[in-house]
Amino acid sequence: MSEEEDCMLRFRRHCVQFLPKVTHGTLLNAGCGAHELSCGGKVEVPPYTVYNCDLTQYPQQNFLQVDLGQRWPYQDAFFDAVISLEVIEHLENPWNFLRNIKRVLKPSGVAVVSTPNNECDVSKQEFTISGRFRWFQPNHVESQLRHITPIFSWQYEFMCSELGLDLSLSTFSPLGEEYKDDGLIATIRKRS
Repeated sequence: MSEEEDCMLRFRRHCVQFLPKVTHGTLLNAGCGAHELSCGGKVEVPPYTVYNCDLTQYPQQNFLQVDLGQRWPYQDAFFDAVISLEVIEHLENPWNFLRNIKRVLKPSGVAVVSTPNNECDVSKQEFTISGRFRWFQPNHVESQLRHITPIFSWQYEFMCSELGLDLSLSTFSPLGEEYKDDGLIATIRKRS
């Protein structure tokens, strides 16, 4: 396993800790990529039935090809939890994304959404020098990564407030102390 793969595995394991502890539930892994979450897998989750979706087809169980920028093809109030790691910055409309999360979550359901932290020191320094945030440099925008929408903590706060969602924010350093607080994690709860 490469150092980058190891960092991302640690990051996914860290984010999973924010999911509610349940005896059984339904979990949507929105924008799953090739990263499977499962009971007993590399990234273990509580005993959820995991539904995976992404724009690109992946060979995973319970997989559905979904454009996360559109209305999601899931029933209202179907999931106990949603996890979406490093996805929202790839989408043109984060408001629509959070509306979909609110719609598919059961009352008191929780979503864990991560994105690059544009407010960390390294990102602010890069913005001062180049006019672009760390993970939004030309090679991240024009490449397959397609980071197109930087999200800030104030935006999460405003969107969640307007949508009637409760929010808790935290940071994480998936790439080590050199990139302190490089990841921003939003834990979002749908009100009952």
